[in-house]
Amino acid sequence: MSMHRDSIIRYLYSSDNHSLGSNTSESVFQQIWSAIVDGDLMPGSSVTEESLARRFKVSRTPLREAVQRLIGAGLIRRSRGRAMYVSEPSIEVMEKLTLTRERLEGLVGWHVWDRIRRGEVSLDELIALHKRHKRLALTKDPILMLELGLQFHQLLRKLCGNEVVVVMLEQVLLALEPYRRLVKMHTERCDDIIAEHSRFLELLAADDGDAVESAMRKHIAAARDFYRTCLTELMAVELAVS
Repeated sequence: MSMHRDSIIRYLYSSDNHSLGSNTSESVFQQIWSAIVDGDLMPGSSVTEESLARRFKVSRTPLREAVQRLIGAGLIRRSRGRAMYVSEPSIEVMEKLTLTRERLEGLVGWHVWDRIRRGEVSLDELIALHKRHKRLALTKDPILMLELGLQFHQLLRKLCGNEVVVVMLEQVLLALEPYRRLVKMHTERCDDIIAEHSRFLELLAADDGDAVESAMRKHIAAARDFYRTCLTELMAVELAVS
């Protein structure tokens, strides 16, 4: 398992709010989810309960629970004939996911600002993390930037104090991760991410919660524009070779 896959799983399953089924079902869910976002289970490929049970060496009951969650997250689709397929990238789906994420991340940012204002949390840890990220970003390594982005947003969720928003957001991120991986094919987004994080931190230190929320929403909107461009290019290439 790669460093990045380890990180995203730890990140999305870091709280105690993920006991949505048995431990076996949860383990199988994570394994299949990882196989999908890593491309081991290719978009558009057909899957069956039998093939998944053999591949992941699990009985049918926990497997069915895991598959239902993956269908709910939009990572597996079931046809009218009950056949199942790994979902293919979709600009429409990506936009719905990122619009939802934009709203929720904006709320996270506002809650962090409010807690800093009340003296409940400090900005120091975020500033120290961001300084480290700026140094590492000089490598222009897009895989590393995915990791750094996870760390930054993970810390924001830790500081925000609103578990309802965090749980809702984590469900969106499960479905969004295949689109986030598009960053690994490009380096031009790296500098923008650091600049957007810097602007967000500047506003966190100021006395305007609405501006903080707006900056975070613009950050996610910029990611959406980037994903759209990447998907459009990817689909054009696939069309050309088909």
